[in-house]
Amino acid sequence: MRIDVMYTVRRLVNKMTINTEKDFKINVSKLARENSCDWRTAKKYIEGYDPKEKKQRPSKLDYFKEFITKKYSEGCTAKSIYLYLIKRGYNGKLYEGKYTILREFCRDIKIKEAKKAVVRYETLPGEQAQVDWKESFKLYTKYGEQLHINVFLYTLKYSRKKYLTLTLDRKQNTFFNSLINAFKSTNGVPDTILFDNMKTVVDRARSEFQKVVLNEKFRQLSLDIGFNPVICRAYRPKSKGSVETVAKLIDRLKVYNNEFETIDDLSDIIKEFNEDIKRKVNRESMIEYKGSKYSVPPHLIGQMVEIRVEGTQLFIYYNNLFIHSHQLSKQKFNYSKEHLIEILQNDAFRQHNTEDIERIAEENLEKLDKLYSLGEVK
Repeated sequence: MRIDVMYTVRRLVNKMTINTEKDFKINVSKLARENSCDWRTAKKYIEGYDPKEKKQRPSKLDYFKEFITKKYSEGCTAKSIYLYLIKRGYNGKLYEGKYTILREFCRDIKIKEAKKAVVRYETLPGEQAQVDWKESFKLYTKYGEQLHINVFLYTLKYSRKKYLTLTLDRKQNTFFNSLINAFKSTNGVPDTILFDNMKTVVDRARSEFQKVVLNEKFRQLSLDIGFNPVICRAYRPKSKGSVETVAKLIDRLKVYNNEFETIDDLSDIIKEFNEDIKRKVNRESMIEYKGSKYSVPPHLIGQMVEIRVEGTQLFIYYNNLFIHSHQLSKQKFNYSKEHLIEILQNDAFRQHNTEDIERIAEENLEKLDKLYSLGEVK
């Protein structure tokens, strides 16, 4: 079906109906040349050919899509879901399709999730922080000494201020010391802290089917210091926002294997990574520059962009193509109205009409302005 030819013909026919000249005709040869098709194809559409949409055949996957989406979103792999369905089935029915079909469906779920922008949920200053302790991996110094490296990450939800440190073990005392040092570094203790199901924190992990049991020493520490620990459900990394993203990027440390002298060298490298991360478009469809975040179009989520500062303007480029410019600001979050509308259309408010979305965007921007007018964000 040549949709381009069909729409061109419709446009020309509409032009004929409003044109007063009786000799107005569509040039078949010209239409064929402009649309790179055979003249007979062009003539067929001019004579009123209306292609019928082909009915999509039911897929063997249709019955299982809801189950697959749920399990894949919880962190299960496509292979494990496939093996489960061919052996156990779902609601008494076994899956009889090919693994490749199921794998492609899971891939589509992953792409859709990666490209969803979210309008940020704002916590108050001092309300919430997030913690992650990257699993141990081995690195060798240039002198052949083997080190077991762990990365402790602490992020304040409101300001996005980070405390990062490297540890050589995953003992509970080491974890406690890192947490206390994070409080000192950020000048305070938040009301709530999000944690993974790590053994230094829980005796029984939280899942969909059972409640978490906190480690007694950790529970006592939280009471003594005065914070409320919240344990994230297993296989639900999104509930911890940007910390998981930072943890993945720290994998880049492995390229320095046999290239560093001491663990202090790696600490300097992490600081450099922290600057690089700010140039990656996050799930909020924003990049960071000097402590402030600026919006970009949602289709660039997950991509690396370049920035240039000229005077008071921040210019954003992708693959050397100009994308957008922002006025430099001390405000933490700087949304372009057009970007915010795209974000809203892309996810939570997709069922609303354009006027509603524009109104919601205006209200959101006004709320941010009022927040910043209360004083400079520290």
